[in-house]
Amino acid sequence: MTNPAQNLFDGTFKTVQDHPILTAAIGGALLALAGSAIAVRRRIELNRLDEATEEEIEEQIQVGAIAY
Repeated sequence: MTNPAQNLFDGTFKTVQDHPILTAAIGGALLALAGSAIAVRRRIELNRLDEATEEEIEEQIQVGAIAY
């Protein structure tokens, strides 16, 4: 393995195995984005339930869209 810092810029970067720290950082960032998207979706769902009537909530439970 050559110097990872050098081969990133000189065009010899071939695989993610050359840069495990960079790969881990990108993977961590993608996981954080996915977690944020899930949290936002859940918050929107909860806000929608706050404004829903009991009949609408019962209907959502029956179709399995939300857990009781």
